[in-house]
Amino acid sequence: STYDVPGTGGPGSVHVAQRSWPAPRDGLVVFSGGHLHDGGIDITLSDATAGRNICRGTATYHENPRHLATINGCVLHEKVVAGHSYRVTSRYDNSKPYQDVMGIMLTYVWWGTQ
Repeated sequence: STYDVPGTGGPGSVHVAQRSWPAPRDGLVVFSGGHLHDGGIDITLSDATAGRNICRGTATYHENPRHLATINGCVLHEKVVAGHSYRVTSRYDNSKPYQDVMGIMLTYVWWGTQ
């Protein structure tokens, strides 16, 4: 789903949006990559229960005109623990408003036997 960044924070300010969910069963994360819109700074997948980041994708920009060019992905070998809370956190520039932005992580999990 989309949301709006209000743009009321002034120069250098950051707007943060998060969403969490519990893992349904044990598995293994093998890749994760993020999606942001213009104004995006970075997006992070974390194991909130264990208090650690799994993947952080940082936005890079083209100039003239300025627009988002790429976000790095992560090749991983990270255990998913059933019942742990996993979180996606997107950060956007809050010095000006942005409408209909997103913070999405496409994450591939192998649900087989470890």
